[in-house]
Formats: sequence, structure tokens, C-alpha cells
Amino acid sequence: MAASEILLTQITLYSPPDVVQVQTATYSNKGIKILETADILAAEVFLVERSDGFTLQEINISLGILVPWLDSSWNEGPRAIAAAYLAIDEINENGLLPNYRLVPQWRDDGCSVPDSLANVTDLWDKNVDAFIGPACSVSCEQTGHLAAHWDLPMISWACASPALSDKITYPTFVRTAGPYKTLGKPFA
Repeated sequence: MAASEILLTQITLYSPPDVVQVQTATYSNKGIKILETADILAAEVFLVERSDGFTLQEINISLGILVPWLDSSWNEGPRAIAAAYLAIDEINENGLLPNYRLVPQWRDDGCSVPDSLANVTDLWDKNVDAFIGPACSVSCEQTGHLAAHWDLPMISWACASPALSDKITYPTFVRTAGPYKTLGKPFA
């Protein structure tokens, strides 16, 4: 792109509104030059204009994050959600997942089974691609069944119930902390 050219991006919504046409072009005193036209699913695209003038189409990965926030015996929610958003920003801003963009949506699960089930169902209705959390084992044991049924990954940073190690029952569940029975071994 020459210095006197301006990059244009036009987005056209079609009916039904789940498909968009993205057209990139340059404008100069010589007129408009079409660079690229593509029909894509609206939910999958995030446009990024690079410094070299190219517009990239990134695929969104929607993360449903479940944290205990209010009315919980475990008040780690504010720290957990802050850490999650810092990590997501780091991944997105530094290109750690080229051509992908993590898009978080969070809910307060309150370390409660009814709240966790309602919120994981709400996030599933919003077409999340994976779940981060819950943090409490009682919630993980129940929502893990739904994640398995929907064939969606569920990653918990704190659920330590040994039952969650059963890959037949929880085939899409993983965790960053081990089960209760292994937590004390490093200190023995």
C-alpha cells in the first residue's frame, strides 16, 4: 500500500444476520482497488488492522468463565477473574495464539450447584467454545456432566474432588490442581 492510499474495510450484514461479507480495499487518487472479499460467519471473526495495512480475520474462541463472586464461602472471585482477564489480554495482545482471539464471558457461580448449572447453561446458550471453572468441586461435579454432554472442554483451577479424575464420567474435564489425595504428597 502506497503512502497516499487509505485502507478501507466494509462489513455487510446479510439476512440471516449470522453471515457477513468483509471486503477490504484501498482508496487513492486513482480510485478504489478491491483487495479481498469474503463471506464468513459473524460469530467467528474479529478484524485486526495491522501496521502494514493488511486486515486479518481472526477466529474468536469464546470462553465461559465461572467464578465464585458473591454470597460464597470462598471469596476468590475478584482475584480469579482479574487473573483470567490479565492472562487473556496477554495471549491476545502478544499473538500467543496466532489467528485466534480469546473472548471471555464470566458468570458468578457462587460455589453453588443451582447457580453453576444455571450459568453454565446460559453460557452454553451463548455458544461458548470452552468453560474455565468452576472453582468448587461440588459445582464441577455437576457442571462437568453438562460439559461432557455438550462435548465442550471444562478447565478448573481449583476443583480437587477425586471423582473428577474419572475420564469415563468426565471426559472433557481437566484441572490445573490435582485431586485431594495428591495435594499433600509434595509436603510429606
